Amino acid sequence: MIKNFIAFLCMLITSQMLLAQHGQAPVGQSLQSNSYGETMNALNSRGSWLPPLGKRNVVDGTPFAFEGSSNKVILYTKKGDAYKVPKGNYDAQRGVFVSSFTKDSTFVFNNRDIDYALVNNKKMVRLSDAVNSNGKFYLVLAENQSTSIVKEFQAKIIPGAINPLTQEKTSNDRYYLSEDLLIYKGNELDKLKLNKRVISNLFSDKEKEIKAYIKEKDLNIKELSDFLKIYSHYNSLKS
Repeated sequence: MIKNFIAFLCMLITSQMLLAQHGQAPVGQSLQSNSYGETMNALNSRGSWLPPLGKRNVVDGTPFAFEGSSNKVILYTKKGDAYKVPKGNYDAQRGVFVSSFTKDSTFVFNNRDIDYALVNNKKMVRLSDAVNSNGKFYLVLAENQSTSIVKEFQAKIIPGAINPLTQEKTSNDRYYLSEDLLIYKGNELDKLKLNKRVISNLFSDKEKEIKAYIKEKDLNIKELSDFLKIYSHYNSLKS
C-alpha cells in the first residue's frame, strides 16, 4: 500500500505540467478502493493548481489553518465516498481544502462535492447563514442537538512597509491568520465571547447546576478548554 501510494505521488508530480494545462488533476487516494483510476474520476479530480510560488507575489507566512505538513486530512463527498489527502490543509484565505505535496505545487479542491472533512480526527463542516448563503467550512469543537460550537479560520494579507520617499517596499507582505469562536443555532452563526454571561445565555435551563460544577472543578469559563468541559457537562445533564 505504501509503495503504491508513493508511486502515485511520483506520477502526479511528473505529470503536473500536462495536468495544469487542463486546469484539473487527480490528487488523493480513495479509502474504499486501491484503484487510482476511480480516484481520478472522483471529487479530487475536480479542482485546479495554484501557480508555482515563483510566479506569485512573495508573501511571508502561510494562509493554512493547521501547522505542519503531516496533517491527516480526509474529505467526504456528498455521495458518501472518502479520500485521503496527502499533505492536506485548509486554506483560510480562499476557504478551500488543498494538497501541498511538493514545495512549489498546491492543488485546490473544489468545495462543490465536499460534504465534510476530518482534519487530524476533528470534523470540519460547511455551515451557511443569512450572511453567507453558500456556506464555508468551520471546525466543530462541540455540539448537541440544538447548538454547535465552532471555530472559524480566516487569513488575510497584511501589506508590507513602503518607504515614503522612494515608494519601494522595505518588507514583504505577510499572512495574518485569525481564529474566531462562534455558536451555530437555528441556522444562524454568532460570535461567541467567553465570559460569565455565557452561563445565563447558553445554559439558562441548568444554570444552578453549571455554576456548581464550575465551582467544584475550579474552572474558568474564559478559557476555551474549560468552557468545552462545561459545555460537555451541560450536555450530560440534558441527556
